[in-house]
Amino acid sequence: MARPWKVVDLESSENVKPAAVKVLRSMFQQVRSYEQATLKGNDPEALHNMRVALRRLRVLMKLFSDCFPKRKLRNQQELLQTMTGLLGSVREHDLLIEELRSFRTELKSMDTQAIDLLIAREVIQRKKTQAKAAREIRKLGRRNYGDAFERLLSA
Repeated sequence: MARPWKVVDLESSENVKPAAVKVLRSMFQQVRSYEQATLKGNDPEALHNMRVALRRLRVLMKLFSDCFPKRKLRNQQELLQTMTGLLGSVREHDLLIEELRSFRTELKSMDTQAIDLLIAREVIQRKKTQAKAAREIRKLGRRNYGDAFERLLSA
């Protein structure tokens, strides 16, 4: 799991709102840094890291909620919740595939056929779920969710 990025130029003497803006912007940039690899669909670690960064961002938004207009904040929180849920569905397939592959190594060779079928089915389901998640995230990109996030920070 990726560590949160260090927030650049954060001063202990700053007021809460400017500090909140820096912290949230940094975490949002971290989310976006995993986006392309996640959209490609073949990097479970990038997907996991993006999902973790989204969850961290949502927690930070709740922590700093008094610094921002409620409606704009709520809109962004709902959008990030949607993204987290979409990625969570894909992550569940990744974890199941990983567990099935691990279980398979413990079986005798003649007992692996059923597990191989389950793995193949999960790989297909993962691809479908990931494609749906990628479509939805691309839609958000076309709606400029990054710009909307910046408007929240500047409000």
